[in-house]
Amino acid sequence: MLGIACTALCFWSISRRFSPGILLLGIGCFVGLVHTACWILSAFQESHPFLPFLPLEIRKEAYLFGRLLGPPQALLFPITILVIVFENARRKTT
Repeated sequence: MLGIACTALCFWSISRRFSPGILLLGIGCFVGLVHTACWILSAFQESHPFLPFLPLEIRKEAYLFGRLLGPPQALLFPITILVIVFENARRKTT
């Protein structure tokens, strides 16, 4: 729920005043939510599926999609920090 609230606040903030750093932060929050949802769908607990009612194919696809989202999420975080830092530095000099 916290991730959903953070994503919603980022996009609400962008609708009021556009900022590339906040846009990247919102995208990062969204990617993080999807990544976490994929891991929950594919999770196993004590060698039993966490969500046993899901078919095996859906759990496999969620696992593979979750692995694919890892590298973009890892790159998006430092890029977002750099964009926000440069925005704030530029704002202070003007």
